[in-house]
Amino acid sequence: MDAEELISPRTRFKVLRTLNYSETPISLHEIADRAELVIGPVQTAVSWLLEAKIISVKKLGNRTYFQIKDRSAIEIVSNVQDILGPLELKVRAKQYQNRAKNLFDDIGDRTGMIKKARSPLKL
Repeated sequence: MDAEELISPRTRFKVLRTLNYSETPISLHEIADRAELVIGPVQTAVSWLLEAKIISVKKLGNRTYFQIKDRSAIEIVSNVQDILGPLELKVRAKQYQNRAKNLFDDIGDRTGMIKKARSPLKL
């Protein structure tokens, strides 16, 4: 198994990362939801990972659950997560800062419009 195959395409890595975060086996829909992915690409990634024997499948009733079984894959995904985690936090922090700034600007604009609209109403 090549580390590059685990992190590329990105969908495959996101599926593995989601499975790595989960302490228990999870369903396909749960993987898609947690990884914020569409179900189709998740199915493709899961099929490849099953074929490569990196993840295992468990059937309980009429539901199918998946989990990582390959220890070297877990180590690779964990190492990549350790590198990407702080970078992703920085990106998200910047996005939230920009959103907050835009919200404050919008609040200021609306406050000005309300004051202007109320001024002719004073008796």
